[in-house]
Amino acid sequence: MPRWSPNWEDVRWDFQAATAAATALRRMSNELERYSFERGDAGIAAVDGWLGPHRRDFDQDFVAGLRELRFLATDCRQQAQTLLATNQRARAEQQRRERERDEWHRESARERARQTAGIP
Repeated sequence: MPRWSPNWEDVRWDFQAATAAATALRRMSNELERYSFERGDAGIAAVDGWLGPHRRDFDQDFVAGLRELRFLATDCRQQAQTLLATNQRARAEQQRRERERDEWHRESARERARQTAGIP
């Protein structure tokens, strides 16, 4: 038997769940952006002709709310990308482990064949 040993455990990662979560996060991001644009249009129409200190307060709160919606949309999109990148890394690690296992089996078979043939 070879003197080294591969990692016999499979990578523990739910690829389908991660992909589904990334899809949901992207959908949420799109909805948040859509909502922020709709809300922006409605807010602009609502303040037409409104003047005074309450209007300034409204504008500040309104802009802060839109900024928060867009921040959340960006964060959702980034989290989706992180999940998909983690999926790729986990898949690559699983493939690496499988290649190592295959190499170990080939090496083990060569050693057994040498032993059977009486070659040290």
